[in-house]
Amino acid sequence: MDDFQAADGPPAVRLVAELLQAATECGASAVHLGHVEGALIVRFRVSESMREWRRIPHSLRRAVGARLKLIAGLDITERRMPQHGRMRLGAAEWMVGTLPCSDGEETMVLRRLEAGAPVHDLRECGHDRELLEGLERAALARSGLVMIVGPARSGRATTRCAMVARALKAGRVVMTAEEWVGRRMPGATQIALNASIGFSMGAALRAVGRSDADVVATSEVMDHEGADQCLRLALGRLVVCSMHVAGAAEACARLQDMGFEPHVIGTSLRMIVAQRLLRRLCRRCREPERLPEEVASRHGLPPRIFRANGCAECGGSGYAGLVMVSEGFEVDEAARRLIARGERPRVRRTLREAATEHVASGVTSLAEAFNT
Repeated sequence: MDDFQAADGPPAVRLVAELLQAATECGASAVHLGHVEGALIVRFRVSESMREWRRIPHSLRRAVGARLKLIAGLDITERRMPQHGRMRLGAAEWMVGTLPCSDGEETMVLRRLEAGAPVHDLRECGHDRELLEGLERAALARSGLVMIVGPARSGRATTRCAMVARALKAGRVVMTAEEWVGRRMPGATQIALNASIGFSMGAALRAVGRSDADVVATSEVMDHEGADQCLRLALGRLVVCSMHVAGAAEACARLQDMGFEPHVIGTSLRMIVAQRLLRRLCRRCREPERLPEEVASRHGLPPRIFRANGCAECGGSGYAGLVMVSEGFEVDEAARRLIARGERPRVRRTLREAATEHVASGVTSLAEAFNT
């Protein structure tokens, strides 16, 4: 913090110092700087809820943006093209991105990276017992593709890193290919991708394939080249990858959409897990809600549940903290035959069913569960 703070410095310098201090203290995972009429609005994402922090006078908007660019090592004169950089604040590290807007202004997003945070044990991730046992078996497997799927900010990286940590503990040689190295994994070789020089995920995985790695982990797989290399490597190594897919069954369909034959997918796959993060109700201000009989019956819920309210402790959102829900299956011979025929294996418990259980126990609200 001392590197950025100047009590008697220009107003923009003081504002940025206050912004970064406040974001750190409230545990924000992201900071959004956007423009409204007459002001620069700063909002924090805390436990998946957006909280407005402050509205900065329009006259200071460019000075604040320039200060953040300077700290992140970006070009302060470039306003027409997106830029990405990093900055460190004490033990925290932030990814800084800029986007040009149609009105000639720039929006900025700061995303907190977990580089200094301890990696979770698989048992701490929040998966149910059956999925946890499957993930622990998969982490020690010699080959096969494990897909961790879900939307952005669904905890996929946490599960992936926990699997890598389990493999490292077993003495395996681990290499990763990541767009952003968000968490440092002592003992693993972590490779940073660089699309600007042609070092794509496919290129990185081809290089890893010529190495002596036992386990390969990747960040988001978004194109045919990266997926092709994952499927190929999985025939002789354990590969753990992430993908933006709605559910576990849809993951196979996504690979087919990329042009892969069902029998190729079935041969390489070992396990698929889909997950979401739901906001926990604030225990201080949640309030009881009585459901109509037909609604409770339709969702298998008790007649009395809890809903969000809002207080000073939770920033008025009614939620504080997160809880994970997940679904998935191991690819055994029966599932492999289904996949080879282009069919989708069934999961034991769906994301919606897992979320509904948390509603019944008062952990989250029915409105939040419906978002799964």
